[in-house]
Amino acid sequence: MKRKDFVELKSKETSELKKLLKEKKLELVKIYPEIAMGREKNTKKAGLLKKDIARIATLINEKEIVKKEEVKDENIQR
Repeated sequence: MKRKDFVELKSKETSELKKLLKEKKLELVKIYPEIAMGREKNTKKAGLLKKDIARIATLINEKEIVKKEEVKDENIQR
């Protein structure tokens, strides 16, 4: 994932990120047998997918934490 792609991900909603995360995980599951059978020549692809999954999961967690903090701040102000 390039820097530009990561910046675009930051602007997406949590639901979109969760959908993308699911797609990446499915892609990772499909690529392992292909690497083992020798069909996939780019063996780095699995590692790159793992890193992409971690980045997306981190963004989801950050957005959820920010959302919780906003709710907490609203309750304090009341």
